[in-house]
Amino acid sequence: KLWGGGSRRQGQVAVGAAGGGAAARSGREPHGRRAAVVEGMPTHAEVIAQNPLEAPAPFWDNVFYAFNGLAAFLIFSTVLGAFVLCCLGAITRLERLEDRWASARMAKPKQGGRRREDEAKQS
Repeated sequence: KLWGGGSRRQGQVAVGAAGGGAAARSGREPHGRRAAVVEGMPTHAEVIAQNPLEAPAPFWDNVFYAFNGLAAFLIFSTVLGAFVLCCLGAITRLERLEDRWASARMAKPKQGGRRREDEAKQS
């Protein structure tokens, strides 16, 4: 009997109370030895015949995909770099504007200051 009920079919690993369920699901016995191979498992060629998408891609397709990935990376990094440079330019222009405002404020005399000086001279 399998752990948790059911009958043992040929080619499957039986799991007792000491074996643990995870070892059976991973296809290995608890002490690292290879478990019995499940009969009826399809070969790689049979899997590819059933689903052609399981086949590895040809070399030139992989080269094409690599160049497409590189192009996408370069486009994205260019856009990101342009955004960062625009932000730095905007920050620099704002700093210059604030400096101009501050220098104009320092050069401009206070309105009430001259009246007080003139009144002080007259008295």
